[in-house]
Amino acid sequence: MTDPTAASTTPPGWYADPSGAPQQRWWDGMQWNEATQPNPAPAYAYGATTPYSYNTPAFAADSSINPNTPQVWAIAVVPLLVIVELAILFGLGLMTIDSIMQSGSGTTPVDVADLILRVVGYAIVVVLAAFDHRELTRRGVERPFHWAFAFLGIVYMIGRTVVVKRRTGRGLAPLFVWIGCWIVSVIVPFAVGIIMAVVYADQLA
Repeated sequence: MTDPTAASTTPPGWYADPSGAPQQRWWDGMQWNEATQPNPAPAYAYGATTPYSYNTPAFAADSSINPNTPQVWAIAVVPLLVIVELAILFGLGLMTIDSIMQSGSGTTPVDVADLILRVVGYAIVVVLAAFDHRELTRRGVERPFHWAFAFLGIVYMIGRTVVVKRRTGRGLAPLFVWIGCWIVSVIVPFAVGIIMAVVYADQLA
């Protein structure tokens, strides 16, 4: 087992077994001897993440997955249904200054429309969330946020965004669109009420 070439350049020590066996063999500076030992475990630098470390991420972000499904975009614009409601009320001639002033004090067309809008919007979000969850799974997103949280209103959109961002590194846009649509859904009815109050100021006097 003598290796003259290695003898002139390699100091004594443990080296990979020249036979190819998965172990180390002792080189005494002149020749290999019969002493062997198992290959040492790989060394990890201080602070490095090992395969079983507590801080190893459960899921690696996969930026090739697009989490922005058609369903989540539809959920994001659901708040704009309030504008559809206003357009229908105006088209039917039910949006009057009297109905606005009486809203909340009795059953008016505005109250009925608001109730219908809430029920329809709620149902739409729940159904879309179920299909969104299925589509995310089909696209390869690991354990997406469960669609049943849609029953808790805004919880689904927020939780979904957090999960897909961790899984894919993407998916913030629908949340921003949803926030923008929600702001519009608050501002538009408020602005309509002010405009109608100004237009019908004489009736309020």
